[in-house]
Amino acid sequence: MEDDDDDVLDQELADEHEIEGEQFPSDHDSMDEDAEAALFGSGSQPPGMKAAGKRRARNEEEETEIGEDDEVEDDASDLASQTDDGGQRMHAGLESMPGFRPMIMGSGVKSLPAAFEAGLDDQWLLWNDSGNPFRVGSEPIPARVLAMVATKDCFANDAHNLSEFETHTEAVDRARTVATAALLGMLSTGTAKGWIASPNQSELHSPKCKDMEPDELEKFKKNLQGNVTGYGYHPNAKSVDVTQHDDVAAQFGWCIEELYDSSGKEILAYRIFKVIYDHGHSDDLLWKLLMDESSEITRAGSINSMPEANRKDGLMKQNKLQRTQINDDDMQITASTQYKRVTNIGSLIKMFKLYAGGKERRPLYADIRSDTPIGCQARPFTADKQSGGKHPLGPSVAFNFKRYLAPGVISSEHPGVNVAIAGCVDSAGKPLDIHPAQSNPNNYFTAEGRLRPPEWVRKQGCFYVCHDINARDVFKLKFPRPVNGGVFYEETLCRAFWDLKKTTDEHLVRAIERGSQYNPPRTSFEHHKNLVHRRLDAAVMAREEEVEKISNGILDTEMLTVDSIDKSAVEQQRLDNHRCYGSKAVTKEGDRYILEPQQALRDISEQQQRLHGIVEQWFIKQKADLNRAATEASERRELFDRVGKKEMNDEEHSKNVDSCVRVGLRRFEQAYASKKKAGSIPPGWKDVAHVGLAEALKTAAEHGVRNSEHRVGRRVDPKDVNAKNGTANVAFAHGRSAQGRDFTPFGAKTLSNSLLYDSTRTHCFFLWQANGACF
Repeated sequence: MEDDDDDVLDQELADEHEIEGEQFPSDHDSMDEDAEAALFGSGSQPPGMKAAGKRRARNEEEETEIGEDDEVEDDASDLASQTDDGGQRMHAGLESMPGFRPMIMGSGVKSLPAAFEAGLDDQWLLWNDSGNPFRVGSEPIPARVLAMVATKDCFANDAHNLSEFETHTEAVDRARTVATAALLGMLSTGTAKGWIASPNQSELHSPKCKDMEPDELEKFKKNLQGNVTGYGYHPNAKSVDVTQHDDVAAQFGWCIEELYDSSGKEILAYRIFKVIYDHGHSDDLLWKLLMDESSEITRAGSINSMPEANRKDGLMKQNKLQRTQINDDDMQITASTQYKRVTNIGSLIKMFKLYAGGKERRPLYADIRSDTPIGCQARPFTADKQSGGKHPLGPSVAFNFKRYLAPGVISSEHPGVNVAIAGCVDSAGKPLDIHPAQSNPNNYFTAEGRLRPPEWVRKQGCFYVCHDINARDVFKLKFPRPVNGGVFYEETLCRAFWDLKKTTDEHLVRAIERGSQYNPPRTSFEHHKNLVHRRLDAAVMAREEEVEKISNGILDTEMLTVDSIDKSAVEQQRLDNHRCYGSKAVTKEGDRYILEPQQALRDISEQQQRLHGIVEQWFIKQKADLNRAATEASERRELFDRVGKKEMNDEEHSKNVDSCVRVGLRRFEQAYASKKKAGSIPPGWKDVAHVGLAEALKTAAEHGVRNSEHRVGRRVDPKDVNAKNGTANVAFAHGRSAQGRDFTPFGAKTLSNSLLYDSTRTHCFFLWQANGACF
């Protein structure tokens, strides 16, 4: 719980209900100036930070004097002898670590856990500007926040669950994906296994436990270890109001955020938050238990790593079985078990480095060698009832979202520390261009420590809160929106949907009603653009979501899950490929739905039919509105430019149809590129429409590069994000204008007609328009 100076938590359950979530309030005072400075990090440097900078500079000077050829700088054992203060560094505390402040560990923070209404749909609640899930000023106050980033490339092209990682062929990409999956598994598997994570676990403070003798209580804890089904604690256990002592809240919760590029148009990565409210909740302890377990299983399967007298048959069988479960050749299946690769702190450090990326990496530490005490890797992770853990390499410090130091504070060349965007690098190891609003953790907290995403994030609609307090394993959570599954709809389609549904869609109607209460009113399309986009996507995906719910409702009743032990090929196929397409048999017991193998192209075709149907409904409505307006103008004997307005409607309709076609093409391309969905596509189709097409595009681009050297053709813009895919502009690549290569009679006739229409279409158009104007 809290420090001794802040023992009393006079918190009361909220009488007022939030729209979807609420907080556990207490008599909460604003932080003083020192606390606020500690939270936001003023220009001053914490104690020991300047000394750390001087030590780093001195180390760099000595390494330069030694010379690169001596390779002494890579020998960690000589580090203490190279510095004058090796003894001091060995015993240095967390205060000397750049970016560290006691506030980030929960010191002086009176946590205020979140609570949610029962019966909410799905798993995630969107955090927006309309008071969902918390009203302004009623947001929760976490003791600590841990965060980890997974780039979009880590996940399968069509991932719906956080466990569906991509299997890369390039060694570097695969290694980073494995490291990300392993660290994410370390973050959540400890609670998934049901280990006790806090001395404040609600079961340990029940009336039953209070009457137990010490030996009996110890036996109870031993039986509870590994069998915790819900992580609750009593936030008001020390309240002066005894009626609040039995209040129970979640020790932690999950959030996920979509990280955009600086333009705000493309999702580059995902940030997973573990928001901790219970000061005693220790991820350091959970990570230690995981490493010990994995180490024991690993040793049991190695001939030389364990005395035969200590070898157990059960652990040997587990080793043999689990070797296949951490195979990196099928990460869509094995991502959730990659944590078993981390057996000690040494292997954990390797994962930290792989997670950071290449040479221009974004690491968890500015320089892990000089930022952490010498020999700290030999210290075990231990729990701390106030901060969760104080190990400089432990998760409570390493992945602490608030651990931040701006570049240039320690020295002009110091890169700073920013856990919030650590690991945000592309496949080439270059830093991703993350939106500025999402790059600074200080933007996510108010002066009194309330968690509140920045205004840009709330308006963008990219921050989600998990309301399921029983969500212990992050790999079993679904993405709020499928990766690449929900394509970006152009504004012309969104406007058409707005015109068509703004008076009938209940979500849009409620948003307009709320917006009308503002001064000035917020009732236009621009005010609700993000909501319109989501509602359009929901309308297009409505049938698919219904089918998926039916399928999941059938399969979720089984014992078969993504991390089931010793799954057969048939069981895995059942998990991956079976869906309900609405086929059902009507029996006297009721409707019985039929599961069929998934057909990716059929799914996309149905989605496209619904999207084109929306566009056609809009076009019919526009024509009806035009006829009505023309009739009303005629009755009033007013001039009305019917032809001009019809041309505008036709042009807008043409844009909408083109946009629909682009959406469909993107969806089909994503299906072909998906390892999971491609299995339901006939091989011949994939060879022609995906493999062969990709090769042709690359070949065209290569010709363009060669021709550009002779000033004949043009090369693809290397700055374009799709440059590596090649080009379909073959004429530009080859430096050719329109040519007729087909010299058959049919080809000659087609070319003749094309030239005829091309030279006369303008005159024909004006003639038709003139004739139309006469009627």
